Amino acid sequence: MSTTGERSDGERYAPIYSVREVAHLANVSTPTVRRWMCGEDAMTRPLPAGGDGPLLVSFLSLVEIVVAKGFRRRGLRVARIRRARDFAVERFGTDYPFASLNLRVLGGRILADFDRESPGEKSLLVLERQAEPGAEQWTLPQLVRQTIETIEYASDELATWWFPLGKDIPIVVDPRFAAGRPIIAGTGVTVEAVCSRVRQDLTTDFIARDLRLREAEIKAALEFAGNAA
Repeated sequence: MSTTGERSDGERYAPIYSVREVAHLANVSTPTVRRWMCGEDAMTRPLPAGGDGPLLVSFLSLVEIVVAKGFRRRGLRVARIRRARDFAVERFGTDYPFASLNLRVLGGRILADFDRESPGEKSLLVLERQAEPGAEQWTLPQLVRQTIETIEYASDELATWWFPLGKDIPIVVDPRFAAGRPIIAGTGVTVEAVCSRVRQDLTTDFIARDLRLREAEIKAALEFAGNAA
């Protein structure tokens, strides 16, 4: 899977996750997700599932919440993160700025502009020393940068895959497969399929043969399940 790969699908925009599922995947509390999605300071809105069904969340909104968590852990108020996101909507020309490659490429400059236009509160950026003596630069917080590095982007510069444990661990969230539930990269086998067999006390060798997985892939699935518990 390479950055800026071709994607023309609409699955990234589709309502596929419940608020509870988003909380589980993003590893935040359900009330936090509800506030980010439905509260007074909501960054984005859930999508109707159709009929009288529950409101659901798209893959791109999930990615935005994962990125927003990095800003939130810097101690920023949700209201300020939301205003910064609204500012980036206009500058990046997309409804999903926190799920955009532009956040990695231009985020420091755009959010510095936001700070200048909306002073008086804590910055979304951090001041880091550069290689040249005495040189400093405003950059995205480390937690946000680390999160961005777990995301792959399509040719439209929006998120296309998310590797929750990092790209070196073969667990991926891809909205084209398993309704966006975490799978073993390149296989289509869900993490839950592995975990359900483990709960049945089946051996690793049996699970590997049954699902045509390597032992390292089974280990990665269990590591993800443990982190998201």
